[in-house]
Amino acid sequence: MTYLQTTLIAVAIATFLTGCNTDVEPTIPLPEIPDPSEPIEDKEIVLTTTDATITALQQAVSITDASGVEKQVAVDSFKGIQFASQSRFNHSSLLPLAGDIDATQFQAVCPQNRPTAQQQAEDCLNLNIWRPADAEQHKDLPVYVYIHGGDFEYGSGSDALINGDTVVAQGSDDGKPFIFVSINYRLGILGSHWTDGKTSPKGGNFGLGDQKQSLQWVNQYIEQFGGDPLNVTIMGQGAGAMSVGIFQDTQQQQSIVGTHYQRAIMQSNPYGFEYTSYDVAKDKAANLAAKFDQDISQVSWQDLLQQQAKMSSPLTSTANWVAGSVATNSGLKTAVQLALKALGIDVTFPSVDATPLATLMPFAPYIEYKKNAFSSDIEGYHFIQHPSQNDWTVPTVIGVNKHESNSFGMLPSLTFLIPTILGSDLFDNPQQLESNDPELIASELMTWLDDANNQAWLVNQIQQMAKDPQTQAQAMTAYKAVTTLFYGLGDTANSGALMQLTDFYPNLEGDLSGAVSNMQQFKTLLNDTLFSGPARQMAASAPVNKENAATFYHFDFVPSFNMWSYRTDSETDLPYLGDLIKTLGCVRGACNGSELAFVFNKAVRFDGSDIHPTSQERALMGKISRLWFTDALFDAYQYDAELDSTLVIDDGGEVNLVNGWDAVNNIGADPSLREGRLTGLQQQQLLLWYIDDSQSQAEH
Repeated sequence: MTYLQTTLIAVAIATFLTGCNTDVEPTIPLPEIPDPSEPIEDKEIVLTTTDATITALQQAVSITDASGVEKQVAVDSFKGIQFASQSRFNHSSLLPLAGDIDATQFQAVCPQNRPTAQQQAEDCLNLNIWRPADAEQHKDLPVYVYIHGGDFEYGSGSDALINGDTVVAQGSDDGKPFIFVSINYRLGILGSHWTDGKTSPKGGNFGLGDQKQSLQWVNQYIEQFGGDPLNVTIMGQGAGAMSVGIFQDTQQQQSIVGTHYQRAIMQSNPYGFEYTSYDVAKDKAANLAAKFDQDISQVSWQDLLQQQAKMSSPLTSTANWVAGSVATNSGLKTAVQLALKALGIDVTFPSVDATPLATLMPFAPYIEYKKNAFSSDIEGYHFIQHPSQNDWTVPTVIGVNKHESNSFGMLPSLTFLIPTILGSDLFDNPQQLESNDPELIASELMTWLDDANNQAWLVNQIQQMAKDPQTQAQAMTAYKAVTTLFYGLGDTANSGALMQLTDFYPNLEGDLSGAVSNMQQFKTLLNDTLFSGPARQMAASAPVNKENAATFYHFDFVPSFNMWSYRTDSETDLPYLGDLIKTLGCVRGACNGSELAFVFNKAVRFDGSDIHPTSQERALMGKISRLWFTDALFDAYQYDAELDSTLVIDDGGEVNLVNGWDAVNNIGADPSLREGRLTGLQQQQLLLWYIDDSQSQAEH
């Protein structure tokens, strides 16, 4: 790629970024919101149950009612109620609702590498409840339990974005009252660490166990707050949706489907994600333990977080992803290892399964079931097979946003880190960028990343992107290599088949249009194979009856604001890489998490900072948040595979059931995809091909 070509791309990207409304300087006047008259003052309330006396708050919540009138509605909030006790690397134990409980403020959140409004502590298993004011005990109100997202690494039930006060106030005012519950669960190393399934039958995945305990607590005690334990909907976004998908399994040792919840909502669940297997999780745990000079159970959680930050940094994730891609091909792995050793570089390849996908979300749960050829199987307890193998037995809503791949996990980094390295003055063989040979690029990358000076240079390059968005121009290159590496060099047949389709065929990158097309194709490919395709396939396999039907939605609305933001280092004033990558990836689009401001009717970002919705967006917030917490979401928009009937929230803010959605909205250029890209990919078995028997207990 010539300097002129690179410059042209840089100018195009810079122009695009400059023209987008990033919500820092709104391009239209902000809507005027009148102050509701006669404000209701907060007051303490006391709820007396069978064994507990709970002090809570009754609070005034400002809403716009269904007719557009501003008003205040009283809501009872119970914050920071401890539902379970925990000890390091052991499963939590349910706590009774007993004694004197102060529920007037949020309590500790679980340790994480993000700033939090509440203090962080390992003793963090608490939940929050919002209900209509003065709801009577045993009122049998519907209950919604929300499991927060955050890559199983960050987030909490007290995050401002997902507070249930607004939606509960709306439901109460509309005559459709319900109770909302949000929970904490252990994160990162503390939440997903591997444990020997032979000596500890409940295994690891302590965060999943915490979530189950919270649902057990709700099942046992929500009646005393006015809720119906037989009318519980569990819902989650991102990692929370992944948890909901795991809990759909009826074969688990402690299955909770149908008993602890009766309906499910999954927002942005990447059903195409390959979870870590038992053996790979075991290897990861051994590698982690080797980094400390004492038993990991005795290491302070602060030191664990420091190691966790290294494991999930963009640099480490990219290095592990490249090495993991090589490791999926044992012959190539050996050859590369020998070649690098001859250069004096001793490389330790990460353990991976069929693809290197799990390296991009290193703290996601692992599959606990393991089939042994010469000894008894390890049965597993909380997570025994890939969620795509589960049959849904309760009404389920599943959906995705139009531009998930812009911000999901570390995926955006893949499209620019490699070209940034290969195009740098420090790289010995810049001509390799032209070759698009994934094996050669992988070998060169691993050599390059082993050098500390190169690592420092790369970190600085990414950080400077906040001040110089033109550097994103290099995101447009090396499409074929990146795509092949993404799915792993152990199976290039299927990734190759994808790129033989006209829609994903590599364009020549000698001019701007070809490079831009490649970038868009890569994003579309990830959306189709990780999110939209598998989600739609799961909805199509759901029972076709009113009792257990599925709803499949697609959120296409592009907000004027960016839900992501980045923190800066107090010493260098430069942004943290992980935050920056997601923020830049979602400058414009219906990205991962974009729907949350609309679902909860909250004008805040993930970090709690304010956004400034337009009048149209405020109206859509009211519409979506009212739909999401009613029976209509399950009953009025059911998915029919023959009709391909999809609930679409379109870019104009309209909410409609669209028949023939894939054929109308995803018309492929390739003849095999002209009835719809997702339909064609499914027919050619190019969805979930890498989920093999090792991730399924079906034969067992």
